Amino acid sequence: MGVLDASTSPLKERYAVSNDTATQLIQPGTFHDQLTDVLRNGAHALLAQAIEAEVSDFLCRYAD
Repeated sequence: MGVLDASTSPLKERYAVSNDTATQLIQPGTFHDQLTDVLRNGAHALLAQAIEAEVSDFLCRYAD
């Protein structure tokens, strides 16, 4: 099994993936559909409910 020396191998062979096979990924926040919107809004609502429950519990414990 041989090892390629970067200084002697042609420039084209140095890269594992060529640019014509690369796929551009979707950036966060740029994808919109009904399911994604429901999941995002639902997650915010659940987080808000959890925070409200924690604050309420904290205030009840230390009300005196």
